[in-house]
Amino acid sequence: MKNTLILTRLNQQIIFIYKTIAEVLERQDKFQEYLSIYQKIIRANPDYIELYSYIFLGDICAKLEHVKQAKKNYSKAIILRFKKNKIPWFLEVEPIVSSYAKAIESTNLDNFYYHIGKVFSYRHNPNQAAKFYRKAIQVNPEMSAAYQNLGHVAAQEGNCEEAMAFYLKAIKSDPGNEEFHRELWWYLLSTHIPLHKLEKIENIATNIVQVANETKTIEQSNIAPLESDHGDSLKNSPLLSNLIANYETTIQLATPSSDNFSAKDMVVFLAEKNKAIHLSLLQQFKFIDSLLRQHDINYWAIDGTLMGAIRHQGFIPWDDDIDIEMKQSDINRLLSLEDILNQHGFYLKKHDKHFYKIADDFDIFIYEERKGASPNCFYTYLDDHEIFPLRKLKFCDFEVYAPHKAEEYLKRSYGNDCLERCIIWNHHLNDYFKPTHDPEKYVLSIDDVNHILKK
Repeated sequence: MKNTLILTRLNQQIIFIYKTIAEVLERQDKFQEYLSIYQKIIRANPDYIELYSYIFLGDICAKLEHVKQAKKNYSKAIILRFKKNKIPWFLEVEPIVSSYAKAIESTNLDNFYYHIGKVFSYRHNPNQAAKFYRKAIQVNPEMSAAYQNLGHVAAQEGNCEEAMAFYLKAIKSDPGNEEFHRELWWYLLSTHIPLHKLEKIENIATNIVQVANETKTIEQSNIAPLESDHGDSLKNSPLLSNLIANYETTIQLATPSSDNFSAKDMVVFLAEKNKAIHLSLLQQFKFIDSLLRQHDINYWAIDGTLMGAIRHQGFIPWDDDIDIEMKQSDINRLLSLEDILNQHGFYLKKHDKHFYKIADDFDIFIYEERKGASPNCFYTYLDDHEIFPLRKLKFCDFEVYAPHKAEEYLKRSYGNDCLERCIIWNHHLNDYFKPTHDPEKYVLSIDDVNHILKK
């Protein structure tokens, strides 16, 4: 028994040494040597998924453009994740697993590289992500989504000119894609372009999307499918070409201001921008609330949604999603209603071990997982005694369920003054403003916010 233990520890130390050497070689882009080392790791312990062996081996093969071998190793990793109790965090995140699956199944080389780029984006490795997006563009220079993602990488790195060039390339390739325009808009906001100029840019973008989609519709109705080429029809539209040229010029002339926006300006602008988003989210929330009540499924608002209910009696004016929580047993009951959800435009996908997404901006967190999260996790959990009995809170024009001790939970999560003091912040600002940016610059009292919005 003692000898077996010694051998096991020795084997683990050898694997650790191999892994350390491999990681150094990866940073030096010495892929062939890196590949050899990881093959030794796998031979030493073929099922040791904690060392990410097959994933890293797949990464090396992908970088060396050995696509068939990369797919083989990625497939092994995906299969192994179902057999292990403990797996790397990124193999618990549904969009990452989905991107691996799409890469494995892809028949086109550009799609393979694009989806591996997405994997690295989700794994918070923008440099490697950019390399794969560029590989995708080398294969297919018209791949608009790759340009968009390269824009996002450049934006995060603070490379303004490169970010702008990539975003505009994506939009020129697919001018009717609202997501491309929206992402560029948030990036421009982070560069401190004056708000009145941003409003003008957004108006032109709205016109571009409308004209692009109308042009596509006309082409689809007038030309037989085999003869149509919608990309060429968009490029050859004089009206659309003029709009895009005006769009690009307006952006180039919109010189960033040396001054930060005031908190008041931010509130007014984001509140107006979110009106349509909040209207759509409100309809979704009402339907889900009604469905859960009909089937006696408990839920309660958390995080920004709970803050909005208590502090604003509805949405936080600058927030743009919904967060609720329920116990795993109730999640299981909700899963049995998936057909009803699908019929009404919802889906139910597990994003990671902590929560499901029921719509693009509607998250359902799992109580037991948040409570069991590691101390380093950014989640603040509720205890049972803080949740039950549930209470009702006004939310716009209806009522939602909330934890019994909601105020205590919010103060523990966001600070003792969070119900009187508003930090003007949301996910988009977090994405695009530089990491060194201090959100404390945009702070107002709740009385000031209500006065600004004339509540």
